[in-house]
Amino acid sequence: MHHADYPRVIFQSESNCAFSVLGVSFYKEGLIYATTLGCRVLVIILTSGFFMVTTSISENAAYLELSGLSYKTVYVLMSVCYILPEMMRNMRKIQQAQKVRGTNPQKTLIQKLKSVLPVLIPLVIKTLDQSMTRSISLQLRGFDNLNRTVRTSQRVYRLSRTLHIGLTGLAILLIGWKIWTKINGL
Repeated sequence: MHHADYPRVIFQSESNCAFSVLGVSFYKEGLIYATTLGCRVLVIILTSGFFMVTTSISENAAYLELSGLSYKTVYVLMSVCYILPEMMRNMRKIQQAQKVRGTNPQKTLIQKLKSVLPVLIPLVIKTLDQSMTRSISLQLRGFDNLNRTVRTSQRVYRLSRTLHIGLTGLAILLIGWKIWTKINGL
């Protein structure tokens, strides 16, 4: 197989080979592209994580609904956000029950993994069952009713105006810096 058949991330051009491992050559352009892509994904993960940690799920749902999204769409988005904390809560309950039964505490990572694997499937099933129960109860309460009123009460934060101005200024500064670096070829 010729090297042109491989992705361009690994094989870019013959002149800029950075290094080779086991006959696979890594080129400067491909490494820069992979690093840039990885950094972009990392920024998305970190900012969404920061967003989810700093605001409650119900607040996020209220803001999304006020921005014009349908309640069903908001529910689908927020139910995904509920699953991980729900699984963590269920896992803590299972671990506490194991301790009460006298299960030895796990000291190493391998011991912890061995204790988690047998309860993983019941944990996922229980969490999905709780999610379906929540969905059914919302449907019974009429969450998809067309005449439903949107909750308009919002929480008031200290320094919110100052922080919004600061974040807007920072966004303008970063966009300006990005444009400046593109124009100057940096």
